[in-house]
Amino acid sequence: MTSLTSLWACSGITGSGDSSLRGSYPLVRLNGQPLPVDLGTIPTRDGKPGPCHMLIRDGFLHLDGNRFIIAYDVHSSCDNAVVSSVNSSGTFEKSGSSLTFTVDLGGGVSRTYAGTVVSGVIIAVQPPDTLSFSR
Repeated sequence: MTSLTSLWACSGITGSGDSSLRGSYPLVRLNGQPLPVDLGTIPTRDGKPGPCHMLIRDGFLHLDGNRFIIAYDVHSSCDNAVVSSVNSSGTFEKSGSSLTFTVDLGGGVSRTYAGTVVSGVIIAVQPPDTLSFSR
């Protein structure tokens, strides 16, 4: 997985927002399923289901100031190769137990995701997925 240090450096994260949530939270569930999560088979060149599966084994959410990073890799079950990487960063706001994550997509376009904090677990909804992180 891409290191937190390199993602943080590239995101230009600075700021002094809500420090009560500051820190790293490991990804513990994807769509309600505990990790590792099997996303299905990796298709062969002719489009048929292959013997290898796509797995998410770990990931993280990091909060600092008013900035966030979410990252996880999808691995092949056959050789542990990274099939794809998911990295999202931007700003967040906290109001009570509700979180709002905003990702700047460039060109004046942004996407907003909802989240919540429940008993130390942060749940972020990035449609179509729901990710749960816990300290």
